[in-house]
Amino acid sequence: MCSATSALLLLSGCTEATEQEAQLVLKGEGKQIVIGIDIADEPEEREKGLMGRTDLQQGEGMLFTWQEPVEVQMWMKDTSLSLDMLFVRDGEVLGVISHTTPYSEKLLGIGQPIDAVLEVLAGEAERLGIRTGWQIELKN
Repeated sequence: MCSATSALLLLSGCTEATEQEAQLVLKGEGKQIVIGIDIADEPEEREKGLMGRTDLQQGEGMLFTWQEPVEVQMWMKDTSLSLDMLFVRDGEVLGVISHTTPYSEKLLGIGQPIDAVLEVLAGEAERLGIRTGWQIELKN
């Protein structure tokens, strides 16, 4: 069901605009999915991330970006939501960590340099069929 606040846009479905900061296109296996995202590209924004957020809808997320590929480890400190994390380099999903544990301080990563991490609501990667090899790009 599409609503004015829906951020998930399937090409064959809802076409309403997102209220997020930007839109991200995920492509793979003949699918193209657009989600609304907030972007964390400054150190302070990356450090805060989704900490303190109590609500995240299907089709919404946060994209963490770095100028150059680095080996990144994320955590769930002060984050009440279970998330899926998609680790990306050069626009390609290299790894997915699903159903993170809220408030956990366990470090999560894929053990290789990446230049972006997309965090979405837990279960979204599986629900949408997103896996390694998918491509992502910011929508203009």
